[in-house]
Amino acid sequence: MADKWLTDASWKSFAKGKSYKDGALLKALADVARAERDAPEAQIRTLEALHKHADALLKLHKGDKDLAGYLADMGKAVERARKAAEWLDKQAKEAAKAAQIAAGKTAEKRADKDGGVDDEEDSPALLTTKLLPLLRAVLKGDPMHAMVASAGKEVAVLIARKPIPVGRRKVLAEQLQSTGGVKYFVGQCFLEDGTVNFVLHGQVAGLARRLKAALLVQTGLRVNKLRCRGEDGDDHDDDENARPALAQGGVANNGAGAAWPNAAPLAEARLEWAQTRQHAVSEIGRLKGLLEKEYQDAADEQEALARALQRLDATIASMDEALSDKLDQLLNAAPGERAGLASTARSALERLLGFVASDEILVTIDGNELAPDMSVAEPLRTRLQAIAAALG
Repeated sequence: MADKWLTDASWKSFAKGKSYKDGALLKALADVARAERDAPEAQIRTLEALHKHADALLKLHKGDKDLAGYLADMGKAVERARKAAEWLDKQAKEAAKAAQIAAGKTAEKRADKDGGVDDEEDSPALLTTKLLPLLRAVLKGDPMHAMVASAGKEVAVLIARKPIPVGRRKVLAEQLQSTGGVKYFVGQCFLEDGTVNFVLHGQVAGLARRLKAALLVQTGLRVNKLRCRGEDGDDHDDDENARPALAQGGVANNGAGAAWPNAAPLAEARLEWAQTRQHAVSEIGRLKGLLEKEYQDAADEQEALARALQRLDATIASMDEALSDKLDQLLNAAPGERAGLASTARSALERLLGFVASDEILVTIDGNELAPDMSVAEPLRTRLQAIAAALG
């Protein structure tokens, strides 16, 4: 709020030699100056008080055209500052609300140990990003309920902590892009002696290999040992050079300690991330242009505008290319180097996920008032989650 009309120095210069009863106005101006670094709500209160005392002073000195002109300019400055404070207040409240929702969801997940996908809406995410943590839980030893859909050579799988309702067949059929000729199997999924077991009702001959491939496509995790048990006996599928089933985090101990994510989904996710990041940088640049245009005629707001533009530049700088570089190194690494590079890639990924969730610009940029069509944060989150799924 660095505006000359809101400083006691400017007022004292104007009022010098005049007999205004301005004690209350001077105090209000001092309060406004002190509140500049306070929360937006406090700034708004001091501005409202200043406006009130300015009106009272004007009534005491009716007919003073010079005073009326000065207080009119002060009133405009008060309105500009109030709008800026209200915008900041809105940002802070939206960020706090987002954090509260995120915290509530986390607490909900921790509290509901019997939770799963049963109360979620039918969504493709049930078979990808939401399936990934459940598969990891199986690999840690947690038993799950399972539903498998098979159409020809294609298979789709859904697992959950609670029994899966029949209505979930729809999302599985959509994954297979099939409306008919689909066979459904229900049962349980659990880890036994390092092997992921699906115990299903029905004839399961030939299903294990296709089921293992489906899990790889849907989650990006390769399960090395998988067995189906059905009414026709066991259908067992191992890699030729079988390794232990994936441990927590999707990392297998292969003797050399090398962790290798599924390369094809990771390469695709890395490319999409680069494109989405570039789009985000471009959109933030567009927002900078809109802000400059919006305040180009407001000479008293240039300092505040400069700070806002610097903050946008800081957001762009924080979305550096470190993650892309780490993923390139991982994708091109020799087997013995992969474990360390996967770890550094995950660290870069976690930093960006946290940044997108908490940055004061990104939490409010989508659909903002100057550009309602702007979509930046949600695509960033989606691409980062895809990389997380591919990394395991």
